[in-house]
Amino acid sequence: MQALIGEMRSIFRDDHVNIEDMEKTLLSYKSDPQDWSQYAMFDERNIHDHSGSHCFVKMLEGTLKETRFAFPENDTDGVPLVKTGESYVAVNEVTYMSDQLGLHRMENPSHSENAVSLHVYSPAYDKCSLFDQRTSQRHTSQVTFWSRYGKLSDSDDVPFDRIQTSSSRG
Repeated sequence: MQALIGEMRSIFRDDHVNIEDMEKTLLSYKSDPQDWSQYAMFDERNIHDHSGSHCFVKMLEGTLKETRFAFPENDTDGVPLVKTGESYVAVNEVTYMSDQLGLHRMENPSHSENAVSLHVYSPAYDKCSLFDQRTSQRHTSQVTFWSRYGKLSDSDDVPFDRIQTSSSRG
């Protein structure tokens, strides 16, 4: 995991993010639960944007279903979001998302197996928009992090709160 972190820091040291290099780097990492299990948490996801950032997702365990949607033309008309695609991301695969590609939701299609994924955002952001699939209504949400720079979040030593969840699904 430390080698992966070092490679990602090298890719992100410039203002320009080379998407292909980042995808190649994430694909080269083979999932090892000993690397990431201490940082794993399980949370259900909403339809969201990425506040202008690049979003890379590496599957570490299980499978996630990614559903993509077009940005709504007007988030006050009360019309449903338009679904533009659906795909599955399996262990050791990588997917990429940005606001230029629309909105998405990542969810675990299994009711019995966990799914664990690594999400990398560049640049980092602290707010994003969540969307109601039925009405396209937008809500701004503060982003919270489970870990940052390899440390579990703890309100005593990092500037964000630990995410609390009772969900056992990933």
